[in-house]
Amino acid sequence: MWDLVVIGGGLSGAISAVSSVLAFRELTRELIKSSKLRVALVSPELGGIPARGLVTPLGGAFSLSGKCLLTPLARSFINDLTELGEAITWEDPIGFTSKHITINTLSLGFRLEQLLNNWGVTYLKARATKIRVTPNGIQIHLDSGIIKSKVVVDATGENLIARSLSLRLIEETPLPLSRIILVKGVDYVKLLKWALNHPGEFYKETRWDLLEDVLSGKSFNWAISGFTGILADKPLPFPRDRIVAFSYFTPDKVLLNVTRVQGSWEGVYDSSLREESVKQVLALHDHLRKYIPGFENSQITAVGDLVSRDSPRTTETLKVLNEEDILREATNEEIGKYPIAGWRVDIHRGKGLIEREVPQNGFPIPLEIGILKDNPNLLLTGKNVSATSIPFSSLRVQGTLASLSEAIGALATLITIEGAGKSSELENLILKTKEILANRYEEFSQKGFKGVLDPSFSLSVDNI
Repeated sequence: MWDLVVIGGGLSGAISAVSSVLAFRELTRELIKSSKLRVALVSPELGGIPARGLVTPLGGAFSLSGKCLLTPLARSFINDLTELGEAITWEDPIGFTSKHITINTLSLGFRLEQLLNNWGVTYLKARATKIRVTPNGIQIHLDSGIIKSKVVVDATGENLIARSLSLRLIEETPLPLSRIILVKGVDYVKLLKWALNHPGEFYKETRWDLLEDVLSGKSFNWAISGFTGILADKPLPFPRDRIVAFSYFTPDKVLLNVTRVQGSWEGVYDSSLREESVKQVLALHDHLRKYIPGFENSQITAVGDLVSRDSPRTTETLKVLNEEDILREATNEEIGKYPIAGWRVDIHRGKGLIEREVPQNGFPIPLEIGILKDNPNLLLTGKNVSATSIPFSSLRVQGTLASLSEAIGALATLITIEGAGKSSELENLILKTKEILANRYEEFSQKGFKGVLDPSFSLSVDNI
């Protein structure tokens, strides 16, 4: 029997699994290779949604964005990707003190596997189909057999636990399905000069100095969000209030967040919705060529898969994050040491748009939104966590979910070791989780928040 099984091969799953092993080491100070905590990650592939996302000759495009409030392990992994030259970073166009990271998904999958191996997590290449709770442990049904575990973390993005146990789900209009495209041949000099001369078309917080750096040759990474005046005067044939564009490794190649197909998370498998999204892709590119300077001679190079920014979320956790929760501002002491959501509320549904700023420091995310009421040995992370649409639209970004997953992974280790049969015991374990992350922050800061992909990092007691 495994001590802990994490289901889901994306960034959230991998960070959660490694954080659990790291927490065990931090608690026991044993070498990783002699760790008695048996942790497995189950997924048919590594890379998560991006692995089946934008397919290019180099693989896929993975983009991580959001306010830079990453917890230590998540922050270190992203920094390692950047230092290896496999990711490019630039400041967020909305004005947050944040970064966007774009990485080829073939590289992402390889580096996630490297991360798991370095920290002693066993990768089981299989698809989990069902969860079943028994007196002798939790059964995870795979397409290749059945395994058992004491604790399970669901990072699938499709809430396998909730669906397996027929838990009640939050009934809300889902966020639109999304598709991105890659275009080449963009005259970025013409585009960025036009943008600088038409600031009213873009968010007021746009970092104009970054665009100027590209034009002066100091950088090749740019990002802009807006074109609101053009869209108001020449509307698209589908609901879209803005266009988000950012460079992809070279400034003349541009990634565009495109579609607004209405449907639930299951709609990614619906052929009619997929066809509708392709129509929207072609319509948007035609619009770009006609009305936006710099795109006249651009060509579509690749079209990403239809993906969901939403997920089925259950109400049967210890807490469901609601609108009141986003009003509490994180303290300076919590930043970087505890999962915090800092992305603005941004919901597009049909022709309606809901926007709302979150506090300047973001708001802390309670771990109770990932703990089932009746069984704390079943944990949720990533897009599975329980939240209504307003706060979910803020915490759903990859960096925030990776940080939440780091905390959930540490909590999973505490539950495995100490158990959490009573609410008072669970409250104590959540407090201990915060202590673990705070101590980890201090230790990782001494290493410059990097090096987790280096095998010597995980093998050296002095580094922990």
